Amino acid sequence: MNELRKPGSGLGGGLGCVLVLVLGACGGTDAAGSATSPLGERPTTTDRPAVAEGPQATETNVTQLSELDDPPAEVTPEAPESPEVPAEPLDRPVCPQCAAAGGETSDFGDERPRTPCELSAVPESIDLEAARGLGFGAALDALETSFDVPFDWQPGDPERPASGYAASTRVVGSSSVAAVVHQVPSLAGCVDWLDVSLATTLATADGALTIAGTLAAAVERDTIVASVAGSLDLSDARGSLVIDPPPASEPLIGFVRAQLYVWPDAVRLTLGVGTAIASEVGSDTPGYFYEPLFGLGPIDECFIDARPYAFDAATPTTGAETFAARFAELESFIAARQPFPATWQSGAETTLSVELGEPLSVCDDGSRVYGSIPFRLESADGRVNVDTSGDLSVVFGAEAPGTGWVSASSSEAPIAAADFASEAGISGVDFQGYGGGLWRSQLRFEPAEASALAGELSVEAHDIDGSVSGYPGSYGGEVDTLRW
Repeated sequence: MNELRKPGSGLGGGLGCVLVLVLGACGGTDAAGSATSPLGERPTTTDRPAVAEGPQATETNVTQLSELDDPPAEVTPEAPESPEVPAEPLDRPVCPQCAAAGGETSDFGDERPRTPCELSAVPESIDLEAARGLGFGAALDALETSFDVPFDWQPGDPERPASGYAASTRVVGSSSVAAVVHQVPSLAGCVDWLDVSLATTLATADGALTIAGTLAAAVERDTIVASVAGSLDLSDARGSLVIDPPPASEPLIGFVRAQLYVWPDAVRLTLGVGTAIASEVGSDTPGYFYEPLFGLGPIDECFIDARPYAFDAATPTTGAETFAARFAELESFIAARQPFPATWQSGAETTLSVELGEPLSVCDDGSRVYGSIPFRLESADGRVNVDTSGDLSVVFGAEAPGTGWVSASSSEAPIAAADFASEAGISGVDFQGYGGGLWRSQLRFEPAEASALAGELSVEAHDIDGSVSGYPGSYGGEVDTLRW
């Protein structure tokens, strides 16, 4: 399930990285770019099908700007341990102590190293008509959008918490293209792209926050999901939200760190609210950082950069076929090669049967499908009888049944040696004096390769009570492995 947290693939890791995002972008494909230089890695260029129609489990409501009717009714659920939220937005500054940080995302800086393609690119400012003439019309149309997204906040600083907001609310917003720069790399094999500046407005339905500014995106002609990112100046924000930044000897700048994933018919987003010292922006070791709120929406079983789909629906990755049809191809490919010859760490040989059930969840991020799936392993020698749920990740090709993996593992807590066979479904393991352990397994499938199917099941020992190493729970090494 999509937890209320900062996704690893979305907004970067580490304090220095977060600060760069505050005032620009932090590397990776999730960061978007300024109007004069791309922020984030270039999207991978692949021939992807258009988003197919079909049932989709999403609460996000998206309309084009020209179709926007009256704004939706405000939602004002109670926020635990927060003061009552007013029904109407308050015309008060959210951060009166914040100095103006500048109006453009690019003003905040970008410390991420450029890729060779980016370094070789020659920028040219062009108008929208010219950009459409170059074949970027569909990508630009998707960026001209309005949205209304269910949204949940998570407190981030227990010592100086924010107040004046509802924990669960909605974010109503819009984006429109303000400027376009055509980037044309001179290196062979590089693909041209557009750096797009987007005039963006965001407002929470509880009246806590209203803010506007410029975010940025880098798009190619076949972009399915546009990553829009940057930082909005909190000194311009209005509403009932109250933050309590720690005092600082230098002027503070405030930010709403925004990451939007814009699909042709939906928007998903994360927001972080906080303050920083301007002189420390881009530092790997900042002495000051305050972010009392982080949130995302909508909350569902997928990470924020992907969307949930029904099992029998077509997805961007599956194209005209439904995921159910493509999954059936994958099941048949695996079933035709069973049972798998398998060998234990001791050299003992057996065979292994693998069974995949119908996925419990289906998420598509525009490049792959992933989700939770029933996963069963059974060996002919009786030592393995695992029935669990695992994680599926697959990239479908034009003809091949798909490339990817299924993985599963025990819970984080080690299983006692005496209970390992009954709880894990794996017997005959010598834990070498350790109190128990954990197991993990992975099946890899790559039809185009000689070893089209391969996998392993491994068991590692843990000193549960510390009787061997003196450190309870310490790792004792891999004690058995079955490979096929």
